[in-house]
Amino acid sequence: MNFTGLPSSTVSQYLSNLKTLHIVEEMHPLGEPERRRNARYYLSDLYFIFWFRFVYPNRSQLFDFGYIENFEEEYNRYLSFVFEKVAEQFLRKLNESGKLPFRFTRIGRWWKKGEEIDLVALNERAKKALFVEVKWKKLKERDVRGILKDLK
Repeated sequence: MNFTGLPSSTVSQYLSNLKTLHIVEEMHPLGEPERRRNARYYLSDLYFIFWFRFVYPNRSQLFDFGYIENFEEEYNRYLSFVFEKVAEQFLRKLNESGKLPFRFTRIGRWWKKGEEIDLVALNERAKKALFVEVKWKKLKERDVRGILKDLK
């Protein structure tokens, strides 16, 4: 049994079907071997993410009263996730047009234990990497310097 309370074989079959339908994507930390225990599964479509984060769990409140309590705060968290996806697309466009210090050949997220980097772009042949922390909020210079220090 695992976190879902279902047999692993059942969960594997469901995940396989959802991946085939492009509803769920399996991600591994960039640069790490792709092993089952370091995999994370994400909804790949922003519509599904929005639906299961806001509408589905709040449907009675939404339909009875026409609003979701604390929606603005939760929506801001959702937008930070969306902004990470936009930042990745932006980096891909910059890469295509050669507007970065080097051309990367791989891009993704990285995590290990309690550490996480939002985006890592690699060119393994040239031994170059770009580390990107994405924030959906206004930061003071002191906060930015702290984030940069943590990335180093």
